[in-house]
Amino acid sequence: MTFGLPFRSRRPAAPMAGPSSIPAWFSYVVARAVEAAPSRFIFFDGRETAEAGAAGAVIVPGGAFFLDEARLYGDRAAAEGAAARLNARRPAGAEHWVVVSTRRVLADQRQAVTAMTVAASRASLSRR
Repeated sequence: MTFGLPFRSRRPAAPMAGPSSIPAWFSYVVARAVEAAPSRFIFFDGRETAEAGAAGAVIVPGGAFFLDEARLYGDRAAAEGAAARLNARRPAGAEHWVVVSTRRVLADQRQAVTAMTVAASRASLSRR
């Protein structure tokens, strides 16, 4: 905690939209592509906040950097419905919300970790 604010603490996982018996690797998430995010995506966490703006109330969807904080959907149709609803409310110029399989996210993360490990190994060998 910094000055009593939990900047670096992780949030608890969002409740699942489908049955809790569905494993994370057979689920879907609603995400938006962001290059600077740890997994290339910002995931929808199921929370929405209404904020007053110049054009009236704006609904701001909650975002999560990590897959375990995202809202999981048990089937693709439910996730596509949530993505369509979020896209209908998104500001002009903002990235689209898309449905992503958690298998794809996990495979991308595994590939990134492997690439970092290989790069670190090559760097340590070149120092010898």
